[in-house]
Amino acid sequence: MLPFLPGVPRWRALPAAALAVCVLVSSPQVAAQMRSSAAGETREDAANAVRTLTLTLSERPVRVDVHAPAGKGRDAIVLAHGFMRTRASLAGHAAALAEAGYLTVASDLPYGVSARDNGEALGDLLALMRAGALGMPVERIVLAGFSAGALAALFAAVNTPDLAGYIALDPVDFPDREGLAAAHHLQIPAVLLHGPPSACNVFRMAAPWAAAMPDLREERLIENASHCDFESPTDGVCTHLCGATTPERQAAVRAALLRAAAALLPPR
Repeated sequence: MLPFLPGVPRWRALPAAALAVCVLVSSPQVAAQMRSSAAGETREDAANAVRTLTLTLSERPVRVDVHAPAGKGRDAIVLAHGFMRTRASLAGHAAALAEAGYLTVASDLPYGVSARDNGEALGDLLALMRAGALGMPVERIVLAGFSAGALAALFAAVNTPDLAGYIALDPVDFPDREGLAAAHHLQIPAVLLHGPPSACNVFRMAAPWAAAMPDLREERLIENASHCDFESPTDGVCTHLCGATTPERQAAVRAALLRAAAALLPPR
């Protein structure tokens, strides 16, 4: 979801509609709903072979859900959630990717407003996975993120050039175009999946990434999709702020994500 941006100049640079979303997020009623929603988002799901671990990322304890693959695949996908969300907001995508044969890791992000710091945390997670911290062998890894999580994942991917690929789900960028600057340096294959311009994707401020990325494999528009169609599951907080979802659009996002994963992690 739309990130809070530190520093007065950045706040002033945001479009008026985006500022309105930020004000609404900060209201006591919405904050209370978020806290209520988050309270149920750390439960383990033994029936679907999900383990929840606490890892130290960027010197902070972070909860991480590990979705075991349905088969014996050694390829992995890491999912990074949006602003003011948790790993639970991508649990549906994680379960589908695991069913498709990928070790899928959905991590909380430890920093509320700094995509760069969250990128460093994701880099630590990637290093731990390579070192065997999850108890499973990992060969190829794709890093994927939603909204502000896509920006954090981009920073991590630029600093991890041996990844198999990068996937952005309706990404956002900052008014000073930090993400665009990073996109020029991305040396791995990339897939961009996005919806039409809206306040919650900062009116597609990340659109120039497509032309900047040296190895863009696909850019796909999910027509009429709201920002929340790219989460799985989403909730009333997101839909209240960023627009309603439909099963058809959510299915289109899921199908595009699975196709991107298959393209970036072809069978060997």
